[in-house]
Amino acid sequence: MVIGFSSHDDGIAMAVVAYMLGARIIEKHFTLHHTWKGTDHAFSLEPIGLRKMVRDLQRCRVAMGDGVKKVFGSEKSPIIKMGKKLVER
Repeated sequence: MVIGFSSHDDGIAMAVVAYMLGARIIEKHFTLHHTWKGTDHAFSLEPIGLRKMVRDLQRCRVAMGDGVKKVFGSEKSPIIKMGKKLVER
């Protein structure tokens, strides 16, 4: 089942929260200018806001990862240098 979120708030935070809670379809109103006449323009995203929402949704997906634990090449040296271990004497 695919979960969607229909956003009628101003801003992008609720779309990001919805994504983190499982929504994979985001419906958001879009306008070229907030001051235009009509009830939807006041809470719609302008082009820069839409770009930021898409950017943040993509960042969420990357930050959540794929669920598989792995060591990246850039992590190997710090792990050796700062790693802790227990040894029995």
